Amino acid sequence: MKVKHEVIDLLFYHLQLRCYVAIEVKTEEFDFPDMGQIGGYVVAVNHLLKRPEDNPTIGLLICKKKNATLAQYALESSNQPIAISEYDLEPFHPEKIEGLVPTIAEIEDAINRRIEPTRNERKSDKDDQGTGSCSTDNHRRHWEPLRGRSLTP
Repeated sequence: MKVKHEVIDLLFYHLQLRCYVAIEVKTEEFDFPDMGQIGGYVVAVNHLLKRPEDNPTIGLLICKKKNATLAQYALESSNQPIAISEYDLEPFHPEKIEGLVPTIAEIEDAINRRIEPTRNERKSDKDDQGTGSCSTDNHRRHWEPLRGRSLTP
C-alpha cells in the first residue's frame, strides 16, 4: 500500500479561540479543488491533533484571486468553518525598486570575486575586517539608498 504525505502550509493554535487554524496559500486563482484540499486538512487536524476541550479547527484558504460567486458556492457546500480570502502583494513593493538592490549578475560577480580574490582585494579585506565597512563602491551604490528607508509604503 502506498502512503501519501500531505503538508499544510501553515498551522497555528489560537489561544483565545482554543482551536487550530489551518492555512493553505495558493499562488493561483481560487478553484473548487482548493476547497476540498483545505477541507481535508481541517478534518485531518480535527482527527489527529484536536483534543476534546478544543474547539473545531478553522480552515483559511488564501488565494491570489477569488471569484466571489465560486467561493460562495464552495463554502455553501461545506459545513466546516472555512474562509476564503485573496491577497495582493503589490502594495508591499516599493514603486521603484531598480537600483535599490543589486541585480543577480552583480551578486554573482561579487560571489565570484570572493571565491577567487585578487591580491588587492585580499589586502582591502584585511583593512576592512572588524570595521563593518564595505570594500566595493558597487555595494555602497546599491545598498546606501536603503539606509533609514522603509521598503513598505
